[in-house]
Amino acid sequence: MATRREFCNEMNNVYKNHGVYIGAANGERTESLTFERVRKLEESYEGRDHKSDIQRDLTYIGNCYGKGWSMELSYAGDCSGQIVGAMRRLDIHQSDMRARDFQDASRPVELDALTTGDLVFDKKLAYDEKKKKYYSVATHVGVYDNGYVVESKGRDAGVVRRKLSEGSWVIGGRLDWFEDSVPVLTRDLKYVKGDLMKGDDVMECQERLHAWGYLDDYHGKYGKETKKAVTEFQQDRNITADEPGVVGQVTWAKLYEV
Repeated sequence: MATRREFCNEMNNVYKNHGVYIGAANGERTESLTFERVRKLEESYEGRDHKSDIQRDLTYIGNCYGKGWSMELSYAGDCSGQIVGAMRRLDIHQSDMRARDFQDASRPVELDALTTGDLVFDKKLAYDEKKKKYYSVATHVGVYDNGYVVESKGRDAGVVRRKLSEGSWVIGGRLDWFEDSVPVLTRDLKYVKGDLMKGDDVMECQERLHAWGYLDDYHGKYGKETKKAVTEFQQDRNITADEPGVVGQVTWAKLYEV
């Protein structure tokens, strides 16, 4: 099983090697695509101008070659397809998935609590005919990596890497499919005088603080030294969403950043 860092590295390689956006493709090699294959992929989308989409695909690929870029290592895929392709190459997950499928498979994470390997989603309202009500559904997905997002942005842009703040992301998602998946935090961890918090989650917190160099010893009890270490960790990373010395969802995620 791959790590979150390896997953992000694979997505960054897709960006560096000029990945292209083609509807319904799932990480196919760009050089192997024929016109007929591009046409079939784009026509699998309903309710779109297929001729326009195909022309944009071919124009973008032609521009890549026109710039003298080597496309031997380039992959083709829409926003979810590039992620599916990367996961298949790393043997993380094999099924075809849309942005909304990734949304359903992940647990929600606020944008200020993202960590490496999380997904980010852009959503819109859809209408459920059976339930007669609107619901929010993901229409675009990218991969978060230390303040940036790698995404297959569109037919005229290909795969890009840009700051999180430059996109229209509204929520994050965390998959438990990696070797180093972030454990679920079920309570805020804090110092309670006379009745110290203890447990596996406290021990994991202390182990992460030790790994970052903020705590020398750990024993599974949330004492004053742990509170001091957490406060210093928060200050160094400008974490303001959680109270000083209290490990909430944001601090917990940052403890597991890679």
